[in-house]
Amino acid sequence: MSTLRTDPVAEMATAAEAEEVVLLNFLKLRGKAEEDYIFAVEGGDDVTFYRTITKRVNHDITYRFFDCGGKDNVLSLFKLLSGNSEGGIEFVRFFVDRDFDDLKEAPESPLIYMTPSYSFENLLVNEGVLKCVLEGEFRCNQLGDDRDIDAVVTLFNELLEIFLEQTKNLNFSIYTCRVRKLKTNNLDELTKDKISVAIKKVNIRLTDEYIAENILKVGRLEDSVRVELFEEFSKLSPQLRWRGKYIYTFFTDFLSVLKDDRGKKQPEVFMRKARMTFNPKTDAVRAFTAVCDIPECLREFLASVPSDRRVSIDAA
Repeated sequence: MSTLRTDPVAEMATAAEAEEVVLLNFLKLRGKAEEDYIFAVEGGDDVTFYRTITKRVNHDITYRFFDCGGKDNVLSLFKLLSGNSEGGIEFVRFFVDRDFDDLKEAPESPLIYMTPSYSFENLLVNEGVLKCVLEGEFRCNQLGDDRDIDAVVTLFNELLEIFLEQTKNLNFSIYTCRVRKLKTNNLDELTKDKISVAIKKVNIRLTDEYIAENILKVGRLEDSVRVELFEEFSKLSPQLRWRGKYIYTFFTDFLSVLKDDRGKKQPEVFMRKARMTFNPKTDAVRAFTAVCDIPECLREFLASVPSDRRVSIDAA
């Protein structure tokens, strides 16, 4: 992966243009949904996650989602509306992932929800969700299928432990970049074709040298800028506080391999063949969110949204 030198002035201009576009699109939606709350989120999958969660808690409010196209744009919209007395910010709620940089430079606000994990994806990858998916989508709901569920859960835990151990340096490098405010290349491109999951194996082709050479947009990530951060990084829960998209992709890849095995005449993991239509690559976010544990902080945040729009909450 090549690194390109960036122009700080051009980047600032691009960011300003993005803010303007987000604000204009928001105002267009606001004009069409004057009686609704607006839930500003980072992307399309966030819409699926928060819509499903909101339906599960059954809160009596009317709302529309606004896809801001990234965390920076969500926080920029909050800043822009906070500085405008006529922006109607009291009828907007903002949802962002914690990542490794929390709210960045934005102030805490009762109008902003930040995930307790790195991202919402982390909340969808655990034994509880896996067992529900096996019982429902994988048809492991007949007498004797407990054996299959136990075998898959054991395999999942074994592979997840390997996956987390082998992506430790990758996550530490990302953490370092965020704390040091170093600009990175696209993190999904960084790992493209470098991670694969087989029926009983995880293959990760990410060397420390490759990460150091390719993670930054400009230059190389040297150990000298990382060493003093390792103690704080080590306090983070790998499954909850490391980059969620990596863990989530591992999970969906694992389920895709299991689906293939489930459809074989002589499965390797399962006791019997079963027909299923579930696609872990396209159906997962909604299916996982429907059965995952809802963080208490998210329940409380949604409960704090008044069903009567005449009641407002100060953004400060």
